[in-house]
Parts: sequence; C-alpha cells; structure tokens
Amino acid sequence: RRFGLSPEASDRALGGSSFGGVATLYMALLHPGAFRSVLIESPSFWACQGRIMQDVRGHAGKEWPERIYLAMGGCEYSGTRPGSGDAGARCDRCLAGWCEEFAAVLNEQGVGLSRLDWHVEPGAAHNERDWRRRF
Repeated sequence: RRFGLSPEASDRALGGSSFGGVATLYMALLHPGAFRSVLIESPSFWACQGRIMQDVRGHAGKEWPERIYLAMGGCEYSGTRPGSGDAGARCDRCLAGWCEEFAAVLNEQGVGLSRLDWHVEPGAAHNERDWRRRF
C-alpha cells in the first residue's frame, strides 16, 4: 500500500546479486507466491557451509515462483582476484558447479526450462559490469 506495489504476485519480481542473490533465493523458498519471477545473479553459494543447497533440496514438493533466472560468471572468483592462479580456477569451477547443481535440483523439482533460464557466462566475473551485461 505505501510503496505502490500491485497486490497481484503476477505483477511483481524480485532480484539480487551476490549475497542479495541468496536473499532472493530464500524469499523464493519462503514466499514463492509473492513474486511471479526472481532473478538470482551470482549467488554466494559458498556461504553457510552447504546449508543453501540443503535448503533447496528440502524444498522438494513445494511451490517455486513461476519464472526463475539464475546466472553467474565462469570467473566469479579469479575475475576479481588477479593472480589467484590454479586455486582461483578451482574455485571458479566449484562455483559454476553449484550453479549447475542448483539448476538440476530445480529441474528435479518440476521447474523445467520453460520456467528456468540459467547459465554460466564464460569469462565473466563477480561484478556489476558483468551483471549489467547479462541483465
């Protein structure tokens, strides 16, 4: 009422990047009917010692928003830490793997490609320039 938001979930979307992507993911888990679409950009899947994926897996059989956009860069770590070398590349692969795992879990839970748009952009980093380009 105070913010001029439509009372219809079909008119609302929510998005966030980095830990804001995690916050958006949790809003989708806890209030799936509040937003038609969510944008989860470069989520910090590494946070919370695996709890995020555990919570996503535990959401089986429950509702998800109608549309989900999930993306991250292929150089999330190394792209913002020059000189991170092999360790940075391993971290990049791990983060991309979590993104792919999240998409696979959503698919298992009935959120197919008609509702889920996800990708890992090769060479892109964890920064506003790359998020803006994907958006």
